[in-house]
Amino acid sequence: MEGLLVNKLIRLELKKFRFATYIRTAMYVTIGIFLFILLGIYGDTSDIAFHDISEVFSIIDTFVKVAFIITASVLLSRMVIDEFKSKSITVMFMYPIPRKKLMTAKLIIVVLYTFIAIILSNIVLISGFLLYNSYAHTVPGTATISMVAHQVTTSVINSLAASCLSLIPLWFGMRKYSAAATITSSILIAGFLGSSTGGFTLWSIIAVPFAFAALGIVIGYLTIRKIDTIDLYK
Repeated sequence: MEGLLVNKLIRLELKKFRFATYIRTAMYVTIGIFLFILLGIYGDTSDIAFHDISEVFSIIDTFVKVAFIITASVLLSRMVIDEFKSKSITVMFMYPIPRKKLMTAKLIIVVLYTFIAIILSNIVLISGFLLYNSYAHTVPGTATISMVAHQVTTSVINSLAASCLSLIPLWFGMRKYSAAATITSSILIAGFLGSSTGGFTLWSIIAVPFAFAALGIVIGYLTIRKIDTIDLYK
Protein backbone atom coordinates (compact mmCIF):
# COMPACT_ATOMS: atom_id res chain seq x y z
CA MET A 1 0.00 0.00 0.00
CA GLU A 2 2.77 2.42 0.93
CA GLY A 3 4.67 1.45 -2.22
CA LEU A 4 1.62 2.26 -4.34
CA LEU A 5 1.36 5.67 -2.69
CA VAL A 6 5.02 6.45 -3.41
CA ASN A 7 4.56 5.30 -7.03
CA LYS A 8 1.56 7.58 -7.42
CA LEU A 9 3.48 10.49 -5.88
CA ILE A 10 6.38 9.86 -8.26
CA ARG A 11 4.03 10.05 -11.24
CA LEU A 12 2.48 13.26 -9.92
CA GLU A 13 5.91 14.82 -9.35
CA LEU A 14 7.04 13.87 -12.85
CA LYS A 15 3.98 15.54 -14.32
CA LYS A 16 4.21 18.56 -12.03
CA PHE A 17 7.80 19.35 -12.96
CA ARG A 18 7.41 18.53 -16.66
CA PHE A 19 10.10 15.91 -16.51
CA ALA A 20 10.43 15.74 -20.29
CA THR A 21 12.54 18.89 -19.91
CA TYR A 22 15.17 16.95 -17.97
CA ILE A 23 15.13 14.13 -20.50
CA ARG A 24 15.94 16.69 -23.19
CA THR A 25 18.64 18.10 -20.91
CA ALA A 26 20.23 14.65 -20.69
CA MET A 27 20.21 14.46 -24.49
CA TYR A 28 21.86 17.88 -24.82
CA VAL A 29 24.48 16.97 -22.22
CA THR A 30 25.30 13.77 -24.09
CA ILE A 31 25.62 15.60 -27.40
CA GLY A 32 27.80 18.25 -25.75
CA ILE A 33 30.16 15.64 -24.31
CA PHE A 34 30.43 13.90 -27.68
CA LEU A 35 31.34 17.17 -29.40
CA PHE A 36 33.86 17.89 -26.65
CA ILE A 37 35.49 14.49 -27.20
CA LEU A 38 35.74 15.20 -30.92
CA LEU A 39 37.25 18.59 -30.14
CA GLY A 40 39.82 16.83 -27.96
CA ILE A 41 40.68 14.50 -30.82
CA TYR A 42 41.18 17.25 -33.37
CA GLY A 43 42.11 20.15 -31.10
CA ASP A 44 45.83 19.40 -31.05
CA THR A 45 47.22 18.07 -34.31
CA SER A 46 50.80 18.17 -33.03
CA ASP A 47 50.25 15.28 -30.66
CA ILE A 48 47.92 12.36 -30.14
CA ALA A 49 45.02 13.53 -27.99
CA PHE A 50 44.12 10.01 -26.83
CA HIS A 51 46.61 7.18 -26.79
CA ASP A 52 44.12 4.33 -26.95
CA ILE A 53 40.43 3.52 -26.86
CA SER A 54 40.39 2.61 -23.16
CA GLU A 55 41.57 6.15 -22.38
CA VAL A 56 38.63 7.55 -24.34
CA PHE A 57 36.25 5.25 -22.45
CA SER A 58 37.64 6.48 -19.14
CA ILE A 59 37.32 10.15 -20.12
CA ILE A 60 33.77 9.65 -21.37
CA ASP A 61 32.80 7.97 -18.10
CA THR A 62 34.34 10.78 -16.03
CA PHE A 63 32.70 13.56 -18.06
CA VAL A 64 29.31 11.85 -17.87
CA LYS A 65 29.47 11.39 -14.10
CA VAL A 66 30.53 15.00 -13.51
CA ALA A 67 27.83 16.35 -15.82
CA PHE A 68 24.96 14.38 -14.31
CA ILE A 69 25.99 14.86 -10.68
CA ILE A 70 25.68 18.59 -11.38
CA THR A 71 22.42 18.05 -13.30
CA ALA A 72 21.07 16.13 -10.30
CA SER A 73 21.75 19.15 -8.09
CA VAL A 74 19.70 21.33 -10.44
CA LEU A 75 16.90 18.79 -10.16
CA LEU A 76 17.21 18.77 -6.36
CA SER A 77 17.08 22.56 -6.34
CA ARG A 78 13.94 22.61 -8.45
CA MET A 79 12.04 19.76 -6.79
CA VAL A 80 13.07 20.25 -3.16
CA ILE A 81 15.00 23.41 -2.30
CA ASP A 82 12.92 25.89 -4.32
CA GLU A 83 9.68 24.44 -2.96
CA PHE A 84 10.84 25.00 0.60
CA LYS A 85 12.22 28.45 -0.20
CA SER A 86 8.99 29.61 -1.86
CA LYS A 87 6.88 27.83 0.82
CA SER A 88 4.91 26.09 -1.94
CA ILE A 89 5.73 22.80 -0.21
CA THR A 90 3.36 23.85 2.59
CA VAL A 91 0.43 23.48 0.20
CA MET A 92 1.36 19.85 -0.43
CA PHE A 93 1.74 19.28 3.30
CA MET A 94 -1.88 20.37 3.82
CA TYR A 95 -3.09 17.29 1.97
CA PRO A 96 -3.49 13.98 3.86
CA ILE A 97 -0.22 12.73 2.41
CA PRO A 98 2.61 11.65 4.71
CA ARG A 99 5.45 14.14 4.35
CA LYS A 100 8.00 11.35 4.42
CA LYS A 101 6.37 9.65 1.43
CA LEU A 102 6.40 12.88 -0.56
CA MET A 103 10.08 13.51 0.15
CA THR A 104 10.90 9.86 -0.57
CA ALA A 105 9.24 10.17 -3.98
CA LYS A 106 11.25 13.30 -4.80
CA LEU A 107 14.58 11.75 -3.85
CA ILE A 108 13.82 8.51 -5.69
CA ILE A 109 13.23 10.54 -8.85
CA VAL A 110 16.59 12.30 -8.49
CA VAL A 111 18.50 9.08 -7.80
CA LEU A 112 16.85 7.08 -10.60
CA TYR A 113 17.22 9.93 -13.09
CA THR A 114 20.95 10.22 -12.34
CA PHE A 115 21.50 6.46 -12.45
CA ILE A 116 19.65 5.91 -15.74
CA ALA A 117 21.03 9.06 -17.39
CA ILE A 118 24.65 8.11 -16.65
CA ILE A 119 24.22 4.58 -17.98
CA LEU A 120 22.36 5.59 -21.15
CA SER A 121 24.70 8.49 -21.85
CA ASN A 122 27.71 6.18 -21.52
CA ILE A 123 26.13 3.66 -23.88
CA VAL A 124 25.30 6.32 -26.48
CA LEU A 125 28.70 8.02 -26.25
CA ILE A 126 30.75 4.82 -26.35
CA SER A 127 28.67 3.44 -29.23
CA GLY A 128 28.90 6.75 -31.09
CA PHE A 129 32.65 6.97 -30.59
CA LEU A 130 33.29 3.38 -31.68
CA LEU A 131 31.17 3.91 -34.79
CA TYR A 132 32.96 7.16 -35.57
CA ASN A 133 36.42 5.71 -34.93
CA SER A 134 35.72 2.68 -37.12
CA TYR A 135 35.57 5.09 -40.08
CA ALA A 136 37.93 7.88 -39.01
CA HIS A 137 40.61 5.78 -37.23
CA THR A 138 41.66 8.80 -35.19
CA VAL A 139 42.40 6.82 -32.01
CA PRO A 140 44.71 3.80 -32.28
CA GLY A 141 43.64 0.38 -31.12
CA THR A 142 40.59 -1.84 -31.39
CA ALA A 143 37.81 -2.29 -28.87
CA THR A 144 37.61 -5.90 -27.72
CA ILE A 145 34.58 -7.60 -26.22
CA SER A 146 36.33 -7.88 -22.85
CA MET A 147 37.21 -4.17 -22.94
CA VAL A 148 33.60 -3.16 -23.66
CA ALA A 149 32.27 -5.61 -21.05
CA HIS A 150 34.65 -4.17 -18.46
CA GLN A 151 33.56 -0.63 -19.33
CA VAL A 152 29.87 -1.54 -19.07
CA THR A 153 30.44 -3.11 -15.64
CA THR A 154 32.44 -0.09 -14.49
CA SER A 155 29.76 2.25 -15.80
CA VAL A 156 26.98 0.48 -13.90
CA ILE A 157 28.98 0.47 -10.64
CA ASN A 158 29.96 4.13 -11.03
CA SER A 159 26.39 5.07 -11.95
CA LEU A 160 25.14 3.50 -8.73
CA ALA A 161 27.70 5.41 -6.67
CA ALA A 162 27.13 8.70 -8.51
CA SER A 163 23.34 8.51 -8.20
CA CYS A 164 23.58 8.08 -4.42
CA LEU A 165 26.30 10.67 -3.80
CA SER A 166 24.25 13.16 -5.86
CA LEU A 167 22.13 13.57 -2.70
CA ILE A 168 25.03 15.08 -0.72
CA PRO A 169 24.32 18.66 -1.96
CA LEU A 170 20.89 18.35 -0.34
CA TRP A 171 22.55 18.85 3.04
CA PHE A 172 24.08 22.16 1.97
CA GLY A 173 20.92 23.35 0.23
CA MET A 174 18.51 22.54 3.05
CA ARG A 175 20.48 24.55 5.63
CA LYS A 176 19.34 27.89 4.17
CA TYR A 177 17.05 26.62 1.41
CA SER A 178 19.67 27.78 -1.08
CA ALA A 179 19.69 26.52 -4.67
CA ALA A 180 23.06 28.21 -5.19
CA ALA A 181 24.60 26.27 -2.30
CA THR A 182 23.12 23.04 -3.66
CA ILE A 183 24.54 23.49 -7.14
CA THR A 184 27.88 24.92 -6.00
CA SER A 185 28.49 22.01 -3.62
CA SER A 186 27.71 19.52 -6.39
CA ILE A 187 30.24 21.22 -8.68
CA LEU A 188 32.89 21.02 -5.96
CA ILE A 189 32.14 17.35 -5.23
CA ALA A 190 32.06 16.39 -8.92
CA GLY A 191 35.26 18.33 -9.57
CA PHE A 192 37.00 16.79 -6.56
CA LEU A 193 36.18 13.23 -7.59
CA GLY A 194 36.67 13.80 -11.31
CA SER A 195 39.90 15.81 -11.30
CA SER A 196 42.59 13.89 -13.15
CA THR A 197 46.30 13.60 -12.43
CA GLY A 198 48.10 11.62 -15.09
CA GLY A 199 44.85 9.88 -15.98
CA PHE A 200 44.16 8.97 -12.34
CA THR A 201 40.98 10.12 -10.58
CA LEU A 202 39.52 9.33 -7.17
CA TRP A 203 36.88 7.28 -8.99
CA SER A 204 39.69 4.79 -9.60
CA ILE A 205 39.72 3.99 -5.87
CA ILE A 206 36.40 2.18 -5.54
CA ALA A 207 36.15 2.85 -1.80
CA VAL A 208 36.16 6.64 -2.31
CA PRO A 209 33.03 7.08 -4.47
CA PHE A 210 31.18 4.47 -2.43
CA ALA A 211 32.08 6.27 0.79
CA PHE A 212 30.59 9.41 -0.74
CA ALA A 213 27.59 7.35 -1.92
CA ALA A 214 27.04 6.08 1.63
CA LEU A 215 27.16 9.67 2.86
CA GLY A 216 24.57 10.62 0.24
CA ILE A 217 22.27 7.81 1.39
CA VAL A 218 22.62 8.92 5.01
CA ILE A 219 21.82 12.54 4.09
CA GLY A 220 18.78 11.43 2.10
CA TYR A 221 17.60 9.24 4.97
CA LEU A 222 18.04 12.00 7.55
CA THR A 223 16.20 14.48 5.34
CA ILE A 224 13.24 12.11 5.05
CA ARG A 225 13.34 11.25 8.74
CA LYS A 226 13.34 14.89 9.88
CA ILE A 227 10.80 16.15 7.36
CA ASP A 228 7.93 16.06 9.89
CA THR A 229 9.72 18.47 12.23
CA ILE A 230 11.66 20.58 9.74
CA ASP A 231 11.38 24.37 9.96
CA LEU A 232 9.39 25.54 6.94
CA TYR A 233 9.89 29.22 7.71
CA LYS A 234 13.65 29.77 7.74
